[in-house]
Amino acid sequence: TPTHMHDLLRTVTETATRHTMTAPARHGSRLLRVTVAPLREQTTRKGRTVVVIEDITERQAMQGRLIHNERMAAVGQLASGVAHELNNPLTSIGGLAELLVARESLTGRDLEHLSVINEQAARAKKIVRNLLAFARPGPDEVSDINLSARSKRAAQLAEYDVLLRKV
Repeated sequence: TPTHMHDLLRTVTETATRHTMTAPARHGSRLLRVTVAPLREQTTRKGRTVVVIEDITERQAMQGRLIHNERMAAVGQLASGVAHELNNPLTSIGGLAELLVARESLTGRDLEHLSVINEQAARAKKIVRNLLAFARPGPDEVSDINLSARSKRAAQLAEYDVLLRKV
């Protein structure tokens, strides 16, 4: 604003030191850095002032994108570490559930529970694969799905969650 600029010029004149101020442009779409510095002529000793106005809008936007990219890289590393830590136990859970299904002494209800355990272990492994894909993006994978079966399974899981919470 003109008031801030006036104050900045007065400060530079009084202190004979360089000062910088960053402020939005009048209409707010650009970001400007205003640097004001004293300039003394050796022969006349008269004080003059140099004012440099820089449009730093793009620089600020680029810095924001760089910070965002660094954060996303850190999230990717974290996701990769979590995925690798989860993969081994999930493989064990799925494998052991399959071994138990092969036993002849199990009841229908036990087999049903083991089937759910196996399905959920496979689902969790898919989530792990997605975490790894997020950490190391590659080509997108496109596949057909059975929307009806997925919807039924989601409804079963939601029903189970409602029973657990006693809603």
